Amino acid sequence: MTLPDEAAIVAREEQAWAALRALVRAEGDPLLGIVAPKLAIAGTGVDTVSRSAGFGALVTTAARARWRPGPMITVVDGIAIITASSGQARALAPVLTALADEHEAVPARLPPVRPSALRSAHVTRRRLTPVLDDWSRTAGTAPIDISSEVFAAALVRARLAEWLDRTEPRRLVVATQHNTTVRAAVREARDRGIPSTYVPHAPAADTPWYRDIPTDAALLRGQGEVDFYTGLGASSQHLAVVGDPSITHPLDRATVHAAAPLVWATSPQPETTLRAIVALLDETGLMIEVAPHPRADRGLLERICPATWCWNRYPSTGTRLAVEPLAAVVQHRSGMGLEAAMRGVPVLELCAPGRSMPYLYLRELACEVRTATDVVAALGALPMADAIEATSLRWCAATGDEAAIATATRLRSDDDVATGPVLDGWLT
Repeated sequence: MTLPDEAAIVAREEQAWAALRALVRAEGDPLLGIVAPKLAIAGTGVDTVSRSAGFGALVTTAARARWRPGPMITVVDGIAIITASSGQARALAPVLTALADEHEAVPARLPPVRPSALRSAHVTRRRLTPVLDDWSRTAGTAPIDISSEVFAAALVRARLAEWLDRTEPRRLVVATQHNTTVRAAVREARDRGIPSTYVPHAPAADTPWYRDIPTDAALLRGQGEVDFYTGLGASSQHLAVVGDPSITHPLDRATVHAAAPLVWATSPQPETTLRAIVALLDETGLMIEVAPHPRADRGLLERICPATWCWNRYPSTGTRLAVEPLAAVVQHRSGMGLEAAMRGVPVLELCAPGRSMPYLYLRELACEVRTATDVVAALGALPMADAIEATSLRWCAATGDEAAIATATRLRSDDDVATGPVLDGWLT
């Protein structure tokens, strides 16, 4: 049993992404550079919706956008922290706490959409949608609601521009480089001479949307990430290692025992992929413990997993690793493996035929497995905990207060200016 072969999908994705980069470069429209990563991700089939919705959908988009709060924004000492998801907010919460030690943190929200912004967004939508629709059809991507994406991006960009003019923060801090709202904020800030800094909420991956840092500086988790981005052409002058402030609990050495359960750290995946993983792991005959991702469909997992499997009973997978013995962590495209490795836990990465490991840390820390036989064999030849932990430091140099304080110290400095993207993966 293996996961479905993805060689043809990978080839099609690479062609689609190359065509999208060429389109962004040829058109030269900043909004294309803002929405490009979302379109690239959607084109993989991870986010699938109907291609270019009709006018009714646009009316709904406009109505929702007019008074929607927009991204989560908190300003402390002139530093605006902008997040667009609960995961991003959790990642930057320790940094916000460190910054708020000396200054009050004040929540903010974007102004409503103005009629002029609506008119401008419609003009932008009519101009860019046919071009992008043609790209999507020619490249054979998964269906993408391009019209609504462009329209919504134009609206939030206008709201962000008005907010920045009114507030005039001295720096923006973001936790992602591929979210449309965040990219719009970074672009509008640079147009106003306001520098922005990227503090990642997830490990770096070798994908089109990660081969890009649109901000003016980046505070990364480890030297491995710095080496990756400088290898792509980024200047080390705008990169620094601070660690991962989002890991706030102590990383005590886990107890690894061959007779303990193999912990499956799930990640959000299509049902077909999850079923294939379940079938593969069931074929091993091993004792499996399911550790659902916070955004996992628990009901679906309970329906497709064998009744003999056990389940993580702790608040998080990280907590579980610290408390009870385990044989190893097995996962498919998850960032959980880095924390596991920092605890000395062996990591097995399930890879589909035709696709390589996405997260960079996995290529040094994880054992690649593709079949049930691979899983069983890997468990019999695992590296020692000391070696795993030592390698993990290259990908995460510090955690907790140490990382949060180092991040806050860098953000308070005035060393960075709005000089341009650290690395423009879309050539805009």
